[in-house]
Amino acid sequence: MHANHVTTESGTGLVHMAPVHGHEDFEAFFTAGLLPEALHCAVNGEGRFDESVHPGLVGKEALSDGGEEVIRMLQDRGVLLAEEKIKHRYPYDWKTKSPTIIR
Repeated sequence: MHANHVTTESGTGLVHMAPVHGHEDFEAFFTAGLLPEALHCAVNGEGRFDESVHPGLVGKEALSDGGEEVIRMLQDRGVLLAEEKIKHRYPYDWKTKSPTIIR
């Protein structure tokens, strides 16, 4: 999928697109005519998964124990092909130094 913010100068060349988590992704989906009738973000204002996800994830923080639980669930089902920690650019709150989730 073409998106102007994806370039060969930065990153791996493999990106995920999440129209509820960033303006550029929203614009790319909009331009391609791929937006659904209604958008829903499964992460609430406190950064935790809401009731629209697997029951084992509800209430867990998306950027910490929630992500760890997703890995564990995939491992338990025998469908995790690989796990690798990568460092990428991510927005941080200047005051708390904590990562922010764009919704």
